[in-house]
Amino acid sequence: MKRKARQPARAFTLVDVMVSMAVVAVLIGLLLPSLRGVSVTAKRVACSSNVRQIGLGLHMYADDWNGMIAPSVFVPGWSQNHRGSSPQEMMTLRLADDSMGLWGQSWDGLGRLTMGDYLDAAKIYYCPSHHGEHKFTNYASSFGLDTREAVGNYQYRGQGPNGSRFLYEIVPSAAALVSDGLQSKSDFNHPLGLNVLLADLHVVWFDDSNRSLYNSLPDDEAESGAAAAVADAWSAIDDGRQTSGSGGSGGGK
Repeated sequence: MKRKARQPARAFTLVDVMVSMAVVAVLIGLLLPSLRGVSVTAKRVACSSNVRQIGLGLHMYADDWNGMIAPSVFVPGWSQNHRGSSPQEMMTLRLADDSMGLWGQSWDGLGRLTMGDYLDAAKIYYCPSHHGEHKFTNYASSFGLDTREAVGNYQYRGQGPNGSRFLYEIVPSAAALVSDGLQSKSDFNHPLGLNVLLADLHVVWFDDSNRSLYNSLPDDEAESGAAAAVADAWSAIDDGRQTSGSGGSGGGK
């Protein structure tokens, strides 16, 4: 008995390939927004962790210095050679020269946590969502023997809204002490809000989905009125916290 000849397998046509590619493209289009959302959330959580570690560093610093928080040359009252009130400069971690700082030290503000070994990982000062000019790669060498200026991604207040520079005397205790960058619009690390360290040392997410805080910031740190804009931003964060009554560690929201 003769065997039947095997029929050749049907090959894909150009139309089949194009339809398959179209289906894959549609699926990718549906998945991309979800993947982007996961990435944004992950970066917020990492940023919240950074802010929390900075808070722990400030707490340890204050314990060792009779309650005093890390000083800055940009906050009036620390010493006779302070530069006056310059809240827009409070992302500075290290000045370009020792003679420019307080008590002959170039480390300033939050940077003093590194000088005193309260924080030993320089990347803690840098948010993974930062899209401005102050990337970690620009300043990595400044945390070693190189004494060049270093600027981080987190804004330090340096005192409470009541003017106190002692951690346990800041009133109200829920006042903002550290946040994502406020120096200019490009230093605002996240699209719709920022992580904030409160003086009672817990971290919250400040929602700015209406972009009002972002829009109040200067386009450039050297812009006239930048100092007033940052000072107003701190007040807006405090007022927004009191109005919303939000709490918890909302860095991952």
